[in-house]
Amino acid sequence: MADNQTFDIVHIAAFVGPRSGDLYFTDVDLDSGESTVAEPDVLTADALTSLLEVAGARPERQELPGSMVF
Repeated sequence: MADNQTFDIVHIAAFVGPRSGDLYFTDVDLDSGESTVAEPDVLTADALTSLLEVAGARPERQELPGSMVF
């Protein structure tokens, strides 16, 4: 991160794979959960956790279904 910036809020709008927790930034067939493109733009849950830690984002303390705690 440039200049040691931190981010208090990170908003992500993406499909989350129900089994893997991977984030899909490309179109997904909602019936099958499969990507509709040959090479999907995907970020693993572990990679997202690492990026959020580097960004200095604080985890949400409110427990919601499907929320990520790191």
